[in-house]
Amino acid sequence: MLLLATLAASFSILSRTTHAQPTDTLNTPEAQVLIDRVRERGGFMDPRQSIRHEVPTDPTTIRGVFAEAPIAEGELLLRVPWELCIAPTEEESQRTSSQCMCDTEKNVREALLQGNASMHGPYAHIMRAKEMELPNLWSAEERALLVRLLGDELPPKPQRLTTHLDWWTGACNGDLNDQLAVHSILLVVTRGVEVHGFSQDPPARSIMAPIYDLYNHRNGAWLNTRVRAGAARDFEMYASKDIAAGEQLYNSYGSGSDELFVTYGFTEQYPQQWAFDVDVNDDGSTQRVQFTLDASENAKGQENLGAPLTVAWEGQSFQSVPSLDVVAALEALLGRLKSRRADEGIDAFAGNESPHFGLIKAYISAVQTALESAAMAGRIAHSETSETARHQRTLPSEEL
Repeated sequence: MLLLATLAASFSILSRTTHAQPTDTLNTPEAQVLIDRVRERGGFMDPRQSIRHEVPTDPTTIRGVFAEAPIAEGELLLRVPWELCIAPTEEESQRTSSQCMCDTEKNVREALLQGNASMHGPYAHIMRAKEMELPNLWSAEERALLVRLLGDELPPKPQRLTTHLDWWTGACNGDLNDQLAVHSILLVVTRGVEVHGFSQDPPARSIMAPIYDLYNHRNGAWLNTRVRAGAARDFEMYASKDIAAGEQLYNSYGSGSDELFVTYGFTEQYPQQWAFDVDVNDDGSTQRVQFTLDASENAKGQENLGAPLTVAWEGQSFQSVPSLDVVAALEALLGRLKSRRADEGIDAFAGNESPHFGLIKAYISAVQTALESAAMAGRIAHSETSETARHQRTLPSEEL
């Protein structure tokens, strides 16, 4: 059951600025070399798209792919020949999905080693320069600060912060001292795409598709592309809706704001999907509260500038809105987060000695906003229900 609650009027929670994905280090000439290589090999990128900063004259604004002219729903945006994708070989593709990811990492590492000597040269140049900011690459001190702020009750759990390299060292026998291999597997984790069709085995395989990974992430009404891909066939991307001139083209990197933070290190723009486990049961078990937090419909294009937020409840744990016990538990989580935030003094700390402090603060602020919004939406819903019931009890019998 899903219920939508808008936080407005005197109960309004105003949206707060969140960090979009970090800007890419590549510049337009390097991107053009890659695009030229794709076209030389029979591929295609619609010329109505450009890779630039959101404000072309301001290099501090986010880099992305933008439509410079209208693009209709269903039009082909990108086609990358299979030979330019980095993927498991035909023999490797017969292995499990997990093993194939290990193989893709090794193939990416080989492409990085060969550089311009291989057909992947322009793509390898960009991949080498790619800076990644996921928590797995932070210092132990930075991860410890995040863990102290979140406590043991807010996502992500501490073990999730190093999950990707922990998996790689076990499943792929990865060597943490091989920095090129570490860079390669994290490229596959953060920039790869899963495709089906390698064999009769259903699991997808991770591949690297040039240019595709230059599209930024955003879900909900902003997502305007779709992918068509399969083993040994050209990788294609299409417009999933009409796209206006000046509009950014978005891909989806997945769902779950905490999972996206673990894998990419950024706090996604609205809409955000959250799940919190609250302790409301006598037996010590927890109840999961899931919801999507989004800017109001009439605020599209003005998000993070004071627009009211909406909470859409999700899941089967309650029929309409969370119980008052759950709302109180959310408020308790919020109170403890604020207390830890004050104890750590992050709002007074400039964070100059920590290169990822801004990412930590942005994520903690997003978690706080999510808890505030959910708790307030729950209170409003129960208040409105109580007022409706009170009004019905006071109506004359002929009006009932």
